[in-house]
Amino acid sequence: METSFTLTVKDSKGVYAAELVEMPKGSTAPHSLSFGGRHYAILSGEGDLSKVLDILQTLYPGALSSSSTLSTPSLGSTRVTLLPKEEVGINSIVRRISKTTATRSVVSTPSKEVPNTWMAIDKTYLRHVAEQIFKKTTDPTILKDFLHYHTYEDTSILDFERCFDIAFATKNIELFLPLLDHVCEDDLAQIISGEKLDLPTHKNEHPNNFTFTENTLRALDLYVHDPVVGFSGVITLQDAKGTYTIASEGINPATPFAMHSIGKVFTGMLAICLIREGKITEEMLNKPIQLAPSVLARLPPKVQKHLSEKKPTLLQVMLHHGGLGEFQHKLTAALTQAVLSGTPPPQMKTPEDFLPFAEEDLFPLEEEHYSNLGLLLVGLSLQHRTGISFDDLLQSYIIKPAHISCFSSQKPKGARVNLLDPIAEHICGSPAGGYWTTAQDLCRFGEWITLECKKDPNFLELIKKYGGEFYSEEELHHSGGITSASAYLSIFPQHGVIISILSDRKSPSALKMNDAIRNHILKAN
Repeated sequence: METSFTLTVKDSKGVYAAELVEMPKGSTAPHSLSFGGRHYAILSGEGDLSKVLDILQTLYPGALSSSSTLSTPSLGSTRVTLLPKEEVGINSIVRRISKTTATRSVVSTPSKEVPNTWMAIDKTYLRHVAEQIFKKTTDPTILKDFLHYHTYEDTSILDFERCFDIAFATKNIELFLPLLDHVCEDDLAQIISGEKLDLPTHKNEHPNNFTFTENTLRALDLYVHDPVVGFSGVITLQDAKGTYTIASEGINPATPFAMHSIGKVFTGMLAICLIREGKITEEMLNKPIQLAPSVLARLPPKVQKHLSEKKPTLLQVMLHHGGLGEFQHKLTAALTQAVLSGTPPPQMKTPEDFLPFAEEDLFPLEEEHYSNLGLLLVGLSLQHRTGISFDDLLQSYIIKPAHISCFSSQKPKGARVNLLDPIAEHICGSPAGGYWTTAQDLCRFGEWITLECKKDPNFLELIKKYGGEFYSEEELHHSGGITSASAYLSIFPQHGVIISILSDRKSPSALKMNDAIRNHILKAN
């Protein structure tokens, strides 16, 4: 049985309606929306359709797939209709956004004489990428799916697939280049590797400069406040000379955001603290992960069997090599269903509350598969080994020593979310991520790691040895995000440099902003 719901939107000129019907797996429709891990066909009268598509594109950037034809599909299926309690009003959403006003921290007075070119994309390099793709790629299906799902963020081009197909069929570089404009370096490196292109990558190039100058800070400030760019969030930077915070227009620098998967660094660092104290030994790390019987009982039978028979070690699970899958997709679907139907969302007060959403997808040991479920179980294993709740462990070993003032598993008062995403405010923290904090407090976390490494050289050696989930090339780093927001943390403990970025927007993403800061500030001559 497919699920559908009626969506009603309105603006100053009228009211428009559409029905979103869940599509059977493998089916297509001229107009569809991907949301909460599901795909919906959009059914609407021709008079309403263009307005509905326009509004959906605003509500869910990058999630809409639409052809130029305005005909609607006939799915002829049994439907269960879920009616939201309130209409979604674009005007009210815009008013809610514009009402959020606060002072911002200005690191220096922006000068109009400073050219805002340091964020410019290297068009020549992208052109080489496009040329190599046309030369070497015979089946573009995987590349198209990758770009569309992982990196494509330019919402000004609604029909991405059609543009991609035409550009590839005609080998039209000029049509293809805009589709690469918003690809971050990490994803671009994956494309170059996956398509076996004869090109060097910029990924993991180590900075040669570890200071933030007045001119580069001015340039960053100009970029953050450029209305064309549309960045929304807070950036805190630290070097040996001091700490600098830049907030986009209308956002208080002390505003909390969800940190998403950056929380995994907190879990990893907690494990390393316990290793340093001897409460987690190397023997424990290399033995099958230990969990309380009550935790095991709440996992799906297939996952229980995997843990019992395959016996992934604690270290394997810490490094995403334990063959475990997800809980995020089922949780997102449950939150979406609750919001759309007007029912209370699932209450997530402890790490154990996430267990019912564990999924049964499993993989061979030692293969790397990013696993939110795995990191959740790491936190619960630390809890089981010490006899202290995971949240109390975090407070004792990290939050208090780092002097972090804002850290919450639930959305705190005054926190910033993307108001166009109905589930964003329901994000809750767990060992896999999702805690709420500020960019300044995230920077304090980085400063604490830096100070601990200076005080205790063995601490840095433990990070190098057991922190492979987030450590490489003398840097602790992790991204985080959902379909409507993004975050990034980068720490160079041996140089005292920290980059902390929290945003309530997907585009331009925090990851891309971090790329730019590394490439145009930390790699400056």
